[in-house]
Amino acid sequence: MNADTNKLLPILQLSFAENANAFVKYWSGLNDYPGYATYKSAVTKSEISKKELRLLFEWKNSTDLNSKKEKSFLSHVLQHDELINELKKKFDQKKFEKTFGKMSAVWQIFLLHILQPYDCPMFDKHVYRAFRFIQKLEKKRLPSSQSERLTIFHEQYRPFFLEMCKLANGSDVFDIDNALWTFGKMIKEYPGLVKVDN
Repeated sequence: MNADTNKLLPILQLSFAENANAFVKYWSGLNDYPGYATYKSAVTKSEISKKELRLLFEWKNSTDLNSKKEKSFLSHVLQHDELINELKKKFDQKKFEKTFGKMSAVWQIFLLHILQPYDCPMFDKHVYRAFRFIQKLEKKRLPSSQSERLTIFHEQYRPFFLEMCKLANGSDVFDIDNALWTFGKMIKEYPGLVKVDN
């Protein structure tokens, strides 16, 4: 290419949406997460088979469960498949905590999502990053403490997510989840792209 060539060369520029539906439409449209359709089909069913539970946890893990996670999955999740389906029909926090309260925060929250996909969003480092950015909070990593993660999910992230659902009332709850995940991942991968003057 020489100096006389009159070509348009691309650059990326961040602009801000005026409403939550525009944010959701844009960011959810950029994500093509492998196995997403299978996950969504399983999680929205009124009953979940053992096979579907395994598929969901492998999807969350992004791979087959290693021997340690497999053992944990069998003892903490799969053996309670009847209770999971009971809680899916009528959720009871005390029953949930009694049986699943010792699982890791990541799996507890994911199981809550499976049980109540329209009320309990997924939660990980990417959506946490998006949440902190949108709330204009300082950058901060998700703590490793299980109890801190659960507290952040229940007291901060879930109320924020439910508020996003109200603001983006024309959007599907799964698209909202997807948009926040995609935006949070982009912030991590391209930190120089997102700069906001306070």
